[in-house]
Amino acid sequence: MEARKLLFSESAIRRLLHLDAENIYSDSNDTSRLIVIGGSAMSLLNLRHGTHDIDVINELTMIDRKVIEKISESEKVSNEWMNNRSLPFRPQNLILESCTLALKIYNTELYIPSFDLLLVMKMHASRGERDLVDMYLLWGQCSFTSIKEIENAYWTAYPDAPADPYLSSHIEKIEIQSCEYLTRKRTRELSKR
Repeated sequence: MEARKLLFSESAIRRLLHLDAENIYSDSNDTSRLIVIGGSAMSLLNLRHGTHDIDVINELTMIDRKVIEKISESEKVSNEWMNNRSLPFRPQNLILESCTLALKIYNTELYIPSFDLLLVMKMHASRGERDLVDMYLLWGQCSFTSIKEIENAYWTAYPDAPADPYLSSHIEKIEIQSCEYLTRKRTRELSKR
């Protein structure tokens, strides 16, 4: 039987992370520290309704992998429900101390990078419509005050990325589109009242 690929809500993410922490706690006394990124981080921050997987940007230990597999079987979800496929795209300036502790369950600590770094990571990924919408949602949460500041943050995070002569115009376009998107979203929300 093939496992289902579900859309995990914020509460489902928390439940799966709780199961993960519970299983790791029973297998180890060490503290497990995971940095959650992407759609799962945005769901935990209530910026998104759900995600298909929980992205972490850490090396996964053998214990982590065994627990992921065990939960996959017991919950009938994909064995990719938690993965670190984004690890090769880790920003060079991402350090645990710059992240916010989002959850502490038993001996597992789950961290989320700053809104600024999440936006830069989404810019770097730029995989199409889903990342664009995520960038729009993150835009209003960020502390950036200028396009130049975002550019500098991008090159600090990804100094080895290929030169992009269109980066400034891409950021400007995201800024305009995010304002339009958020205005439409707010208008829809108000019209439902």
